Amino acid sequence: MCSEEIRRCWMFLSMSLLMLPAGLFAQKPAEGSKYESAVERARARYEAFKKQKKQEYEDFRQQANERYAAIIRKQWKAYGTHPPIPVPKIEPVPVFDEDDFTPQDADPIELDYKQVVDLPEPQPQPQPIDPVPEVVQPSVSYCSFQLYGTDCKVRVPDSDTKFTLRGVDKDDVATAWIVYSGRDYNNMLLDCLHLRDELQLSDWAYCQLVNTLSKTYFGGESNSAVVLRSCLLAQSGYAVRLGEAEGKLYMLVSSYNGIYGRPYWEVEGVHFYELDTPVDEIPSYVNFVGGDFEQAKRLDMNIYSAQRFAWKPSSPRHMVSKTDSEVDVNISVNQNLIDFYNTYPRSLEEPDPDGTSSWKFYANAALSEEVKDVLYPVLRRAIKGKGQIEAANIIIHFMQTTLVYGYDDDIWGDDRPFFAEETLYYPYSDCEDRAILFSRLVRDLLHLDVVLLYLPNHLAAAVAFTEPLNVSHYLIDGRKFYYCEATTSIPVDVGYMPDDYRDVKPFIVRLKP
Repeated sequence: MCSEEIRRCWMFLSMSLLMLPAGLFAQKPAEGSKYESAVERARARYEAFKKQKKQEYEDFRQQANERYAAIIRKQWKAYGTHPPIPVPKIEPVPVFDEDDFTPQDADPIELDYKQVVDLPEPQPQPQPIDPVPEVVQPSVSYCSFQLYGTDCKVRVPDSDTKFTLRGVDKDDVATAWIVYSGRDYNNMLLDCLHLRDELQLSDWAYCQLVNTLSKTYFGGESNSAVVLRSCLLAQSGYAVRLGEAEGKLYMLVSSYNGIYGRPYWEVEGVHFYELDTPVDEIPSYVNFVGGDFEQAKRLDMNIYSAQRFAWKPSSPRHMVSKTDSEVDVNISVNQNLIDFYNTYPRSLEEPDPDGTSSWKFYANAALSEEVKDVLYPVLRRAIKGKGQIEAANIIIHFMQTTLVYGYDDDIWGDDRPFFAEETLYYPYSDCEDRAILFSRLVRDLLHLDVVLLYLPNHLAAAVAFTEPLNVSHYLIDGRKFYYCEATTSIPVDVGYMPDDYRDVKPFIVRLKP
């Protein structure tokens, strides 16, 4: 019986009981009553049915894991490694100055564009195939570790029951899977899922959590650690495969999003990635387990909520607008969050031949509450009582006159977009970083729709002001979006556009409100 059938049985049973006369089981029939034996028989049948369905409900996950262990015991298939998807690159452009702008258009026109890159439907985080029952432990043992400076601990089996692999034989791996998916590890899985909810972890952060836990539990990287974290992710609802090459096991994950700069394997039309091994150490082939765990879902590389890592303030950065002295703030960001962002794999929505979807992953991530608590009151005071255009000018002038331009190639050795938090942290930023931060501030503070404009070798933003603005615009879904340039060496108002881009057709990248 499958999980859904068991749920339907529970629902039918519950509704049937509700339809019985009130108090039928609440009062004991009079001794010798003709109803006594009928009620007792009904009660006994009910208890037996409840016990049977409860057992089926709890056994469903165990049966699924036994089926998967049987798949592990079968022949694994070798797949060759594909080279990484090249990271899209924006060639550096100089900071725009007064010579790059002309006065506002006397006769505004509707600007043309290539296409709109739509937002995909958000993916709910995976869940276990069935509720995981908590196990009562006579004595509780914990594994304590840190995830980006955040103290974490999960319950673990007694040390006497810790299982380790003897080798990478298929039978050894299958046995380990049965052990790590068994009742002894239920509490470990429950605590991992609780931490995912408590810390609002994205799928990528949750992968890092189980990765760190598995290495801590086994005292370092090992084949046992690989199987444990693969099992924990699979039991959490994620699509993972085990792989083997030259006596070493690998955890291979699939994602709704493509991942730049990492070799991959294509299995039945799906890309799988190994995200824990340095790129130059990834093997040229891997022997794959022949199937996914039941009802598994891929990783979603979007970060939908602010990650709640422990607060570790960075050195404060003094930022004061040269046009609005009221915008004067000392900003510290969460160093733990910066460390997390440093591990984030650059991703794309597939298919995406032009690399236009990559920046939305950064632009749609929220600023942390700690940063908003410091920065937003200052900006809100400055824009209070102002119209949309004037308020947006205060925001963009703040960015134009406080951020220092730097080429990614010179600083990082390659093109690297920033999350909004990173632009406030690092001393240098470039065009995509500023467009991303500006889009975040306008959406949060002015509650206006913003898109990103991918022009050749440049990224800018456009805002759907509802106030009249006598400049050229893009017409998207019947609404006017106005160009906004944050990459300048001088204060430039929203609506002004560098002359070089007036006749260029950009890609339009939609962002979340």
